[in-house]
Amino acid sequence: MIKAWKWARTASPWTLAFICLLVGAHVSGAQAQTTDGATATPPPTREARRMAPRPPRPAPPEGDEGAPAAAVAVAESDEDEVASGAAPVPPVEADQPEVRVITVPADPAVPVAVPPPVEPTVVVAATPATPAPAHSPRPRAAADAHESPLRVALHGYYRARYSWIGGLPGRRGGNWDAGQARFGVMRLRLEPEVSYGPSEEHPIAVLHTQIDGFDNVVFGDNARVTRTPLFASDPSNTDINGFDLADSLRLKRAWIEFLIPVGQIRIGRMPSHWGLGLLANDGNGLGEWGDPSQGSTYDRILFATRPLTVVNALTRGDSRETPLIYALAYDKLVSDPVIASTDPPDLGTVRGGTRLPVRTGPLSTSYEDRSTFPLAFVSGHNNDVQELVNALIWRDLDWNQTSAHDRLQLGFYYVWRWQQAGGRLSSLPSDAQASRIHILDWFWDMQLGLGHGRPAFFTTLEVLTIQGRSNTVSLAGGCDDTTGICNQTRANIWGAVARVGVKREERYTAQLEWGLASGDGELFNSSTLSVRPLHPDYHVGLLTYQVALAAMTASGLGDAVRPLWSSGGVWNSQYFNPQFRITLLPGIEVHAGVLVSWAHKLLPTVYASNRSLGESSSCHGFDSDCFVGVEGDLALRFRWGPNDLMWWDTELGIMRTGKALSGPGGLSQDILWTIQSRAAMRF
Repeated sequence: MIKAWKWARTASPWTLAFICLLVGAHVSGAQAQTTDGATATPPPTREARRMAPRPPRPAPPEGDEGAPAAAVAVAESDEDEVASGAAPVPPVEADQPEVRVITVPADPAVPVAVPPPVEPTVVVAATPATPAPAHSPRPRAAADAHESPLRVALHGYYRARYSWIGGLPGRRGGNWDAGQARFGVMRLRLEPEVSYGPSEEHPIAVLHTQIDGFDNVVFGDNARVTRTPLFASDPSNTDINGFDLADSLRLKRAWIEFLIPVGQIRIGRMPSHWGLGLLANDGNGLGEWGDPSQGSTYDRILFATRPLTVVNALTRGDSRETPLIYALAYDKLVSDPVIASTDPPDLGTVRGGTRLPVRTGPLSTSYEDRSTFPLAFVSGHNNDVQELVNALIWRDLDWNQTSAHDRLQLGFYYVWRWQQAGGRLSSLPSDAQASRIHILDWFWDMQLGLGHGRPAFFTTLEVLTIQGRSNTVSLAGGCDDTTGICNQTRANIWGAVARVGVKREERYTAQLEWGLASGDGELFNSSTLSVRPLHPDYHVGLLTYQVALAAMTASGLGDAVRPLWSSGGVWNSQYFNPQFRITLLPGIEVHAGVLVSWAHKLLPTVYASNRSLGESSSCHGFDSDCFVGVEGDLALRFRWGPNDLMWWDTELGIMRTGKALSGPGGLSQDILWTIQSRAAMRF
């Protein structure tokens, strides 16, 4: 120690300063070691905190298409940045792209009854990065790459279903024989999207696309691709309705959505969904008791906002989300001038120099020959069909907070559809084709937890009506074949579904469902149209509507009024459908239901009726001759893999027909049954 002291007295000041620096660095490094051996990060400077990425805000709840979510862009304060406490990002090597592969939720649309499993999405972001000066607390290029990447995501599914149907419907005394059907159908759905923004959960702009491959194509060669069926080896692209698809892969939907300071804009060909999906149903997902196969698609321009959030942000600087959402949309349904058809013409009928196709009828149209003169075929806007959509919804997911799944949603959906500009709203012009249609849809959904360890109580209700008038539909007769103008037909269509039940998440659900679709007792030569099915992708049971009434309406109405076929949707009837589901083990569920239905009005061309001519066709309550039938359904459902990647469902159904289907002119079989199995992969 004495020698060291003497040496220090004779050493130069520069030597002593250098030794002090070495000792200070050693002490600082020792203090930075934590108890587990990790190195603690020193607190970031204010400049580092300012340049660090802000933590993403919680993703706003995605509403149904009728009430899409919207956002208000408001700058965050410095206090928010300080609170984030984000650590600086180390620099990366020059000329090397920063590549990140992340698994995130795939922007699921929240349904009105039971939330679906979150779909996994693979997101890849690649952004070139450049080195930053050594003194910079956070490289600017790295910050840009982290805050504003361009991401590409892909999700979708593949499903294949094999069905065996016994007692296939055939009319009594007709030339359509009953039998059995064994067939398989498949679909590949790809949903690529490109997004831009600082957060995967809340991007600034997104390009959505939806591509369908082998869209409900039936297994096998059903178009004689191979001349001799015995040697068939190349399957055709024949769909379940018997049409041969031109392409095995088809771009079905594409639209963009982007944020503006007061909400969100969507433009393009997009899906539409509202409430339970009785009227507007996007047909997305895999579904139960059959597969969604159609879906509502519109060429649309949509604006959505949260009006209370906008007011709060402008007046108080509070940009937190509020439950009220408003959406306004414009849909273009038809741009090409059309000739309204009347009664089905004979083969070779010529109107206005144009030979009409065979498939025309009261609810179909035949197109003129399109001119190749620039913009000629899109002129004549008075014949265009278009609509305005207004949607208002209150969507509060935290209204009770007894349970994490408590929610309250209620909304109103109004569509104003018209053809032929001008004229008063209360009347139609007498010298032109015209329509004035009002569509109203009310929706309610509530779930209330009854306490810790207890089930939750839920109710759901949707009521819709279609009102208005048109002189382009010939159901009322009296049409002019030259002008295509018919006597006015009024619409008075109603539909409703109500649910009530209890549930324990991931354990069991018990519910009772009632539904109604209004009907007609006289369809042709009537001035009022009251029959229209609920959306075909809203499935109730396996047999009553998807098999029995789908066949009876096609047979009884014919191609002339194909839009009024059941096509699997609830048609001219009311029903009760109690259901129970229980989870046996994680990923294994049993689902059972009973379906009992009665006709709303006995339309003679579809239902079997013994009522005399002139007698009322209305079914009062539960008249025995209006009984459609009783059906029992049972399903065993398996889910496994990360985020329920794989699905396997086996569904069985048996139906006993009632007098409305088994009387004179009804089905030739009293018992219908089916066994169906589906395998699917969701990604």
